[in-house]
Amino acid sequence: MRNMIRSYFKTAWRNIIKHKVQSAINILSLSLGITCYLLISLWLSDEQGKDNFHEQQSKLYTTYITSTAALLTISIQVIQAASAKPVTSLREE
Repeated sequence: MRNMIRSYFKTAWRNIIKHKVQSAINILSLSLGITCYLLISLWLSDEQGKDNFHEQQSKLYTTYITSTAALLTISIQVIQAASAKPVTSLREE
């Protein structure tokens, strides 16, 4: 078993040395892909972890304001943090 794994690594190393440009492209692409995956995972973890420590989390709201100066368009969207659904009324029920 040990010799078989050693043989696989030897063969891989020989192919890397033999095809340097293709190997460099493959290794750089793999490292770039893994880096992007890790950064996106960290960003999503940070975004989903906001406001989870509050005792009354169901009463938290997030307000998004979008404005366009040239067209004079302003839109305001209020989203309840716990359910991530747009809110139509801010009155307590």
